[in-house]
Amino acid sequence: MWISFTASIDDVDERGVVRPLTQDGGEGQSLTAHIRDRRLHEARAALADGRLSVSEIAAHWQFADGSHLSRLFKRRYGMSPTEFIRAGAGRFEPRAERAA
Repeated sequence: MWISFTASIDDVDERGVVRPLTQDGGEGQSLTAHIRDRRLHEARAALADGRLSVSEIAAHWQFADGSHLSRLFKRRYGMSPTEFIRAGAGRFEPRAERAA
């Protein structure tokens, strides 16, 4: 239903909504991956803020639970949310965006 609704807003067919998105680097990314990355970005910002626990942030950004957020976070940023906080949250870039 959400895809149909989004397609109607954007005046595209449903397949057009889930086709890869084009990013600055020209890399294709599925809608699902884009949404997941956006949620991880927002969770990272919330961790840097320091007001909420990992579990609270996971619930707010609709991850299954704190361990689900931790696994995805570690895959994306190279460290767990707890390590991120201890290391001085905000100093690290995602793996894909780190300078070579």
